[in-house]
Amino acid sequence: MATGEFQVMKVPAEQLAGILHGQVIDPGAQPTNVVHCGEGWTVDVSWEVTGELVDWLVGRWQLEIIADRIGGGESRHPAPPVEMTFTPGSGRYTASIPMRGQLSPRHL
Repeated sequence: MATGEFQVMKVPAEQLAGILHGQVIDPGAQPTNVVHCGEGWTVDVSWEVTGELVDWLVGRWQLEIIADRIGGGESRHPAPPVEMTFTPGSGRYTASIPMRGQLSPRHL
């Protein structure tokens, strides 16, 4: 599982901060670090924004998976990105992005 922090806007952390978790899930519903491009794997993502400004957020999140290509570069999926509406007062979000057929050998 990958975990990281992110900044939504340039404000002090007590006003607005975020943490993100991501996990690749294989076709057998098990976490993995290795996938085969033709199999039906997914990327499960959860994130939370905290702070005084959470209730003031409006708009939409845009989620996309960025895969590293062998030999350099990157490939972004899905196209267009998955969009989710901000939920005022909550700050917690989850998404599962299916990747079956999203990566072909030319993307890797």
